Formats: sequence, C-alpha cells, structure tokens
Amino acid sequence: MKRRTFLNMNVALTVLVALSVISLAQADPNDWIIIQLSDNDFEDRYPVISGSNVVWQGNDGNDWEVFIYDGNSTIQLTKNDYEDQAPQISGSKVVWQNNEGGDYEIYLYDIDTNNITQLSDNALNDSNPRISGSNVVWLQWDGSDHDVFIYDGNTTSQLTNNAYQESNHGISGSNVVWMSDEGGDYEIYLYNIDTNDINQITNNTYIDQNPQISGSNIVWYAPYGGSDSEILFYNGTTTTVLTNNSLDDQLPYISGTNVTWQGPGNNEWRIFSYDGTSTIQITVNEYRGMVPQISGSNVVWSGADDYGFVDTEIFIYDGIKMTQLTDNSYEDWAPRVSGASIVWQGTIGGVLADNEIFLAIPRCYPKPAADLNSDCKVTLKDLAILFSEWLECNLYNQADCVN
Repeated sequence: MKRRTFLNMNVALTVLVALSVISLAQADPNDWIIIQLSDNDFEDRYPVISGSNVVWQGNDGNDWEVFIYDGNSTIQLTKNDYEDQAPQISGSKVVWQNNEGGDYEIYLYDIDTNNITQLSDNALNDSNPRISGSNVVWLQWDGSDHDVFIYDGNTTSQLTNNAYQESNHGISGSNVVWMSDEGGDYEIYLYNIDTNDINQITNNTYIDQNPQISGSNIVWYAPYGGSDSEILFYNGTTTTVLTNNSLDDQLPYISGTNVTWQGPGNNEWRIFSYDGTSTIQITVNEYRGMVPQISGSNVVWSGADDYGFVDTEIFIYDGIKMTQLTDNSYEDWAPRVSGASIVWQGTIGGVLADNEIFLAIPRCYPKPAADLNSDCKVTLKDLAILFSEWLECNLYNQADCVN
C-alpha cells in the first residue's frame, strides 16, 4: 500500500458576507418548472439526480423497488419480491442493492442499452453502492468489518482487505475515497483506479470523517486543533483548513473546487459556501439550513421559512441570490442538485402522509449571452435591440468613443 501524508495545513482566507447582501426571492413560475414525479399512496424516498435523469426507491405496497425518471416519464425499473434499495445514478447508469437470496448484492442498469448487470454474487452483504461513469464502489460486510469493493466497468475487485472498518466511501471519475478506523481513529484514504495507488491523506490522532470527493479534490470535517469540528479541503496536493472557529462545522459537500457545509448559530444551522478562494455565509437566523448540497455554484438545502419551524422548504443559492422554491404546509426535504436541476421528497397527504418525489427545473438555463430581451431565445427581436443602440456610447470621456 502506497501512503502519502500531506501535513501542510493553511487556514483559508475567509470573507463573511451578511445575508442582507444576499437577496431572497420566492420561486417565480416564469423562472422555475416544478414537476411531481411520483403520485401514489406509498413511500417514495431518497431521490438522486444526474443531468435530466432521476432515480429513487419507492414502496409498491409490498417492498422497496427502484424508479427512474428519464427526463420525460417515470418508469419502475425493478418489480420483484425483494428489497431494492439505495439507488444511485451517474449519467445513464444506475446502481442499487438487492437482497434476493437473503443477502444484498449490487446491480448495475444502463438506461441506454436497457441491460442489467449483477456486479457481486456471494453470501455476504454488499451495500451502499456509489457510481461515477462506469465505475462503481461499495462496501462488503465480511462478518467483522466492512471492506471496499470496486467495479471498473469490466471486472469487480476487492480494494481493501484488513481488520479495520471502512465507511463513508465515494467516487468521482477514477478516484475513490473512504475513511478507515485504522489506528483507533478514522483517517481518509484515496485510491486511483488508473494508477492502482492508495494514498493516506490524513495521519493524526483525531477523527476525520464524512469525506466527499470531486475529481481529485476531497473535503471532510474533523476536530482539527480543538474540540469542535472544522472543514478541511484537499486539492490533490495539499490540505487547507476552510474554517477556524469555536463552532461545529460539518457535513461538507463538494463540486469541483466549490464547497458547502453547515455550521451552528443561535439554535439553527447556517449554510456556508467556499468558491476556491473565499468563504461566504449564505444564511443567517431567519432561514435555518440543513444538509446543503452543491453542483457548480448552485447550493441547495432544506430549511424552515419562519421561526416557528412549522415545516421545511427547499432553497437554492445560485451564487448571486437565494430563492425559496417551495412554500407549502408540508415537509420538503433531502434535496439533491445536478447543474441547476433539483430533486427532493415532500411529505404530503395529511393524516395518511407519505413522501412523493419532486423535480424543479429552471425554465431557462443557461441563458444565452445574446438574449437581450430575456425570453431565452436569440431571435430577430434581440437583433432589433442591438441595432436600436448601435454605435451608442455612454463613456464619460466621449473622446474614448472614437475607437
């Protein structure tokens, strides 16, 4: 096993921006299309999105099955007498766990080819699959601890084989991350499929946990330098401490070099975001945030829309403004984001409440740069606007208008 420990810790420049600078808007029907993907009397839970494809687990009245929305319609992928759970998606490929035979096995489905492949086949529990492209990683319980297994698009192999507990695994492209309790506390490990190298990213006496990965960038939280937890960021070479305070910052998520996480304040969770250079505080007291997710510069979370905390709603921050997507009397929670498209589950139905799956799509994304009349189209109307101001120059020094 090849190990590389990077101990160069630098506190990142932190710039806090008050929420009053970040405007809050209600979702405008002209800006957002919200679609209810499921509508039944049973539980639909844990939606995940990749591009225009959404996957979740739904109860058909007998057991859990896997459902897919392909951008046009919802289909039931599995229909059997066994539990199909924990689906994940990357592009057109879906993975999940199925307990046919008394233990869980991992299955892979390709939306384009309509083929299902069984990736594991043994008498042990294989669970919690994660997928990126054609690569899949999961955990296997050997009777005493969990080990990491990987499918590289062709073959399945065992990545770890030890007496330690591996958990919180993730994958991005050819990079796999997990945490292991080797040495009595949890450390972070990184594996590259192409080079077959395992690197130990952390080596200390405290618990490093919840690693998340995007490319070769990793983020996690740990009680670095004190009793409270801080957010740490690894860029493939060095580790940077993104927070430095006396509060518990936790549950970070990452997209490229953009990171989001939640930190406490005045009896509620506040949402923070790091753009690769500086940190901003997105929410303050009146919008309690929980478990933020990120894709690009878009951050989503569920939070109360008032101090009464009657129910939770879905919010998005696009790097400029914050928008409240839902406004109802039931719980909207567990949002996930891909680009600017968002899925979540909402608990509706009154006394007989069950969770349904919802999708929010921006009506125009991304807006064309030449769309001068904001109709999301570049037409002769935009050309007319351009020509109506052709050669107009409003420079203070009119002499600069000559060229």
